[in-house]
Amino acid sequence: MPFKQFLSIVLPVYNESGNIHQQIEELKKKLKYDHEILVVYDFDEDTTVPVVKKLQKKLKTLRLIKNIFGRGVINAVKTGFKESRGDVIVVMPADLADNP
Repeated sequence: MPFKQFLSIVLPVYNESGNIHQQIEELKKKLKYDHEILVVYDFDEDTTVPVVKKLQKKLKTLRLIKNIFGRGVINAVKTGFKESRGDVIVVMPADLADNP
């Protein structure tokens, strides 16, 4: 039976400019379902932000979201859950610690 639900992938980030491009490229290769990728950051100076903004020009499923609940990974995850549109939500670290 094919998977018909919309998938949201939440990536909490903190200065992941060196990793985020590779992480998103790996996700793109492996995702075969309708999806969105939410990159959730804490502060405007986060080095991840400009990299993701550039990637957004090519990838329409990529969303950049500012953490609204306060700093930290747990609050970033909460923000990701609140902003996600998916029927299924997956949280992944953006530091390449887990293989997509």
